[in-house]
Amino acid sequence: LMRPYFHFVSWEFRGYAHLQTVDWEYPDLVSMIVMRDPLERFLAGGKCGRYHENKKPPYALKGDPNPSNQDIYWLYANDPCTDNYALRVLADDPHCANGTRTSEACLESAKDLLRRFTFVLDQSCLADSMAAVADRLGLESGVQFESGLHHRHDDVRTRIGNDTLLEFLRDRFRRDIELYEWSKTLAVLQCEEASPFVDESPSDATSEPDSANEELPPETNATDPGVVVDFEGASLLETSQQRQIASYKNGTALILSIHITHHAGTSVCSFMSHAGPTPEFACMKPKNGNENSPWPEGLTTKYRPEGMNETQYYVGRMRPYFHFVSWEFRGYAHLQTVDWEYPDLVSMIVMRDPLERFLAGGKCGRYHENKKPPYALKGDPNPSNQDIY
Repeated sequence: LMRPYFHFVSWEFRGYAHLQTVDWEYPDLVSMIVMRDPLERFLAGGKCGRYHENKKPPYALKGDPNPSNQDIYWLYANDPCTDNYALRVLADDPHCANGTRTSEACLESAKDLLRRFTFVLDQSCLADSMAAVADRLGLESGVQFESGLHHRHDDVRTRIGNDTLLEFLRDRFRRDIELYEWSKTLAVLQCEEASPFVDESPSDATSEPDSANEELPPETNATDPGVVVDFEGASLLETSQQRQIASYKNGTALILSIHITHHAGTSVCSFMSHAGPTPEFACMKPKNGNENSPWPEGLTTKYRPEGMNETQYYVGRMRPYFHFVSWEFRGYAHLQTVDWEYPDLVSMIVMRDPLERFLAGGKCGRYHENKKPPYALKGDPNPSNQDIY
């Protein structure tokens, strides 16, 4: 259907794709892909989601990081739309990209797909790579890549201007960076053999950010640039936690307590209820029968978010009502799906000696003191209940 009309077509992927189903070995199909340094892509114009320059303030980003947009760049760095972007498109499981926790299996599946393409090009020497493709395809000698549409950038570290943010990105995009570096071994042209380096990113004003390389001041929290956080010497985890605490102090973050039964959740709730609004019953739910007990409409008490988008949604729904909430778990839980690094979420958990917990009142299952004899247990072990213990 396509070949009678065109000799070349393109498929664009802004998000997930299922490319494994295509017969890339079909004799009448020549395939090609351009791979790019994930850190350079992060800085490119026309950013994803609400950070696109044509979106509404305050999230729209145009230009490189600078003092006026540093807080928004941190949000962008944590957003799901930037998470190992190329890897997410190429992997066989569209949901395997998971920031720093992205598995090696996810990476290997993307490598398997890249091996099936006819041509792999390295964006860092795109003009010479296109010339190499043209030569191998026997295109007319007059066909030239329009390199005039591209311009040179400073190195990534200079453009970002903040080593803490740079190291955070290198860690979060680790698998995507590994994929890019590995893809160079398949490239139609090794860029070291090409002409002197020119960063060939699109330079049109509507999509590419301007360079802004001023020295950045101390970082601010993700919500309010007026709240200064001292990140000097902090690890990436500590950096995330300090930013979350700063957001809470500024009135935007929600505190979420993980309440394992008999881990002092009720006592913690009582303490936090004196500091601000909390839900009823151990800070977990609205009060039964009280229509005036506040709670976000349509949000169940058992809702647990998965990923950053749902975490952001949950916090956005709960924070206008409460400064502190609690989740209780009497059995198994799936807490790995929550984006605990989300800037507007402060999380806490009380841990307890398991032997003390074993002896605590309100035991589990049929041994709860309110259950029927002979299994109901009340009090510590003694001669009369030793067999039940």
